[in-house]
Amino acid sequence: FDDGLIDFLRGGMQSDIVFAAVSSAPILLSKAGILNGRKFTSGYFMQMADAFTFVEKDNFIHKGVVEDGNVITAVGMFFREFAEAVLRRFGYDIGKEFMRDKPEDFTEEAGIPKFFDCIEEEGGAVLWAPLGDRNGLMQYDRRSRVLKFYEIPGEKPDGHRLYNAILPYEGQLYLIPYNAREIAVFDKRTETFFKLPFDEPVASGFTKAYAYGKKIYMVPARYPAILELECETGRIAYMKLEHLKGLQYNKEAPFSFNASMQIGSILLIALTCAARILELDLSDKKARIVDLAGGRGRDAEGFWCMAGDAEHIILGSAGRRRLLYWNRISNESRVLDSYPDGWQGNDKCFFEMQRLDKAVYVFPKEGNKLLRISLGSLQIEAMDSAIQDPQDMAARKSDYYDWASNTFFAKKQKDCILFQRAYDRSICKIKEGKAAVYETVVLPEEVQLSGMRLQFYRRGKNLPWVMRETKLYTLSRFVEYVQKNMHDGERQKKEYAVIAENLDGTAGEKIYRRIAENEANGSRA
Repeated sequence: FDDGLIDFLRGGMQSDIVFAAVSSAPILLSKAGILNGRKFTSGYFMQMADAFTFVEKDNFIHKGVVEDGNVITAVGMFFREFAEAVLRRFGYDIGKEFMRDKPEDFTEEAGIPKFFDCIEEEGGAVLWAPLGDRNGLMQYDRRSRVLKFYEIPGEKPDGHRLYNAILPYEGQLYLIPYNAREIAVFDKRTETFFKLPFDEPVASGFTKAYAYGKKIYMVPARYPAILELECETGRIAYMKLEHLKGLQYNKEAPFSFNASMQIGSILLIALTCAARILELDLSDKKARIVDLAGGRGRDAEGFWCMAGDAEHIILGSAGRRRLLYWNRISNESRVLDSYPDGWQGNDKCFFEMQRLDKAVYVFPKEGNKLLRISLGSLQIEAMDSAIQDPQDMAARKSDYYDWASNTFFAKKQKDCILFQRAYDRSICKIKEGKAAVYETVVLPEEVQLSGMRLQFYRRGKNLPWVMRETKLYTLSRFVEYVQKNMHDGERQKKEYAVIAENLDGTAGEKIYRRIAENEANGSRA
C-alpha cells in the first residue's frame, strides 16, 4: 500500500469528511482504519480479507450500498445507487429520474434481451421468443405493450443459449434445445410447460426445426441424428446421419451443420465441413447427397447459411466471405462475387439468409449493410439497414456486443423478415424491400433480477476466484461447488496478493510507462 495515500485518508478520520468507496476501494479505508467498527460492503472476495488482518470481516454486509456514519461503501455493479447515495448525502435533490430515462422503463443493457429466434402471431401484434441467456419464454403484446415472462421449470442447464429456435403447432410452442437437455413445450391455453427428453443430449445440439404433417423435424448442429417428433404423441424417432454414404458426417466437428431450409416435403441441410448438401424427402424418408465441390478445391469448404426457392438457392461459405449460387434442378453452381459499391465486409462468413418474395436477404457477420440478391438476375444490391452502430462503427469489435455478428437472429415470417440488431438490440422488420426498426423489447425489473440470481456475487464467501460473476454458472452449480469443497482458497489468496501489490495509487503511471516501452519497441500491444 502507498503510505502517503493511507496517511492522507487517516488525516480526515477526526472530521466530518464523507468517505465514499466503491468496488475494491473500501480495502484502502480498512487499511487506514476508517472502517474500524463500521458496517461496510465491497466488491472483492471475502477470501481476500484472510490475507489482510486489518479487514473486519464481521462488519461486512451483503448489500449493494452500505452507509454507516460519514462512510459510504458499495459493490461495483451498484455504481448508480452509489452515485445517488453520495449526491443525497450532500443535499442534492436528484428526484426519481437521476441516471434514468424513465424510472418505470429504466433498464440496463441486461434488461434488453437477445433473441435467437422469434415468431409473430395475430397479424404481428404478438411476439414470442425464447430468451438467449435466460431459462424462459417471452410473450410481448405490441397493442397493450404488456410483456410476460414464463420461466421454464426444472434444473437450469449449464451455459447460455439454451433454446435456439421456436416452432408453433396447434396451440403449443416447441422450444428447440441448443444447450438445454430436453425439448420444452409451452401450452398457450394453460400457460404451462412440459418437457420431452431425448437420448444423449449434447452441447450445441440443434440449430433449427421444421414442421411437416403432424411432425417436427429438428436439424442438428452437433447431434448425430435428425430428431423426428410426433406432436400428438410426443414420440421421438432418430434419423441417424453417420450411416449416409457420401455425407462425410463428422461428429467431432464443432458445427457439423448450420444451414438448412424447407421446400414443401423437401428438407435441405448443408454441411459446414464439406461442400455437400443432404436432401431429405420427409414424405418417404428418401435421401440423396449433392456434392457441390465438383473437383474444385476452392469449393471444398462447407456452408453456414442458405436460402432460396425450389430451384434457385444461395449459399454462404462457412469459412470466408463467399456466396455461391446453386441451381437445384440442373445442379449447376457458380460463385457470386460482384458486391455493390459502398458495401463493406471482412473475410468472415455471412451469418444468416432469408428469402422474401423473389429475393434472398443476406445478413453479414461483420458488414455495414444487408445484401439483397434477386433470384432472377442474381444481382446483388446493398440495403441501407443500419445494422452497425452509426455513432461508432468501430464498436462492432468491442465487448459491448458479446456476440460475433451484427445480428442475433433473422427469420422469415408470413410476409416479412424479422431480425435483431446487436448494437442496440432493436427488433427490425424487412417488408417490401425496406428495413425499419420494429420494436425494442425491455424486460421488466423482476425478470432482470431473476437473471441476476443466476450469477455469482464476488462478495460471497467461498466463491471460485476464476469465475467471478458469470451467467454460465447457476446457483445449483455453486451449491454443488461449495458442498464438494472444490474451492482452492490458497490459489485465490495468491492471485489477490498480486492485485494487492498494485493498490498503491500508481496504476496510471505504470500504464503510461508500459505504453511508452511498447512504442519504443515498435509494439502496439
